[in-house]
Amino acid sequence: MASKIATSLQAIIDLAELQGGLFSAGQAAEQGITHSALSTMTRGGYLAREAWGVYRLSTWKISPHASLWRAVLWAQVGDSATQPVISHRSALALHGASLDNPVKIELTLPSEKRRITRRQPPPAVRLHFRSLRKDEKTTVDGLPATTMFRTMVDLLIDREAKDAVSYVMAHGVHDGKLSDAEYRRLRPLYDLDAELLDRILNEHRSK
Repeated sequence: MASKIATSLQAIIDLAELQGGLFSAGQAAEQGITHSALSTMTRGGYLAREAWGVYRLSTWKISPHASLWRAVLWAQVGDSATQPVISHRSALALHGASLDNPVKIELTLPSEKRRITRRQPPPAVRLHFRSLRKDEKTTVDGLPATTMFRTMVDLLIDREAKDAVSYVMAHGVHDGKLSDAEYRRLRPLYDLDAELLDRILNEHRSK
């Protein structure tokens, strides 16, 4: 039994190492590890259950981004093909463009997932459903996230984090958060009057 546990742990340790020591049951299944084996390792103290379908190597030092990894992996439980990305206020903080600690972890999932996502998100998670291009996604400290430019677009359209958005618009190019070209593309949206921005928001939500 001990050798079997050691083999199972070795199969997931490389993956968990890249995810703050966490992994999903779906990812474990792809490595040939059954739910029964996960339960055995959890009872034995090798794993800690972090959320529904999400586990952590119990000896692993808790990552500063553990809550973000927990949310991302939760969104993939039962559908490992789903590619959630950290977005909106959470992405802004992850990019180091805000000192705020968002109350909820915001994730964006593909638009088509809206119709088939049945599980209620954890209280600390807020879901958005939008189709993102590949060039609108990046990784920050290994975490999947919207690019700084896409983050700003989302916040401007949804009219959120106004103080932080204003700061980035005023200092983003100087701080290296935005390129000159990105700033020029964002500026017209930032300057829109409230009525026009409301119209864009309503049209966006109707899609």
